[in-house]
Amino acid sequence: MVILLLDKSQHITDRLVNYISEARYDVIFQKAITYTDAMAMLDEYKPEAVIMDINFPGPKAIELLQTIKASNDKTVIIVLFSIADDFMLKQLKEHGAHFLFDKYKEFEKIPSTIVAIQANR
Repeated sequence: MVILLLDKSQHITDRLVNYISEARYDVIFQKAITYTDAMAMLDEYKPEAVIMDINFPGPKAIELLQTIKASNDKTVIIVLFSIADDFMLKQLKEHGAHFLFDKYKEFEKIPSTIVAIQANR
């Protein structure tokens, strides 16, 4: 399984790799810190899952979601946020986010979500 990590924080992406790797050993991670790199990696690696920060540099989160969904509508998208109101969370869901996790309160849910995604493939 290929997972594309879209977050400008290396600390967050390193933690994600460590957490997910503890639950699954058969995952390949690709990381992007710019919108341009993310778009190139979507085409090159065709990830089965994308974990993205709501504040990823580049277009707004909704536009990025739409681009990811247009690239491959089977890609599972997990959005991480630290601050978001109910309207924004609803918009993210409506535009393709499969899972929404508070970056600081729900981080530990991500590995089990990845395991569930793999089990459903």
